[in-house]
Amino acid sequence: MAADLVAMTQAVVPGGFVLVAHSMGGLVARRAAEHLGSRLRG
Repeated sequence: MAADLVAMTQAVVPGGFVLVAHSMGGLVARRAAEHLGSRLRG
């Protein structure tokens, strides 16, 4: 799921963004954040 999230943001989201998640999504977001690096603003 994290790999899908990373791929989707690379394809659709230009520039930086804030990633918001809840419950199990928080675990996915944390794993995706490792690969998104400086694109994340929060």
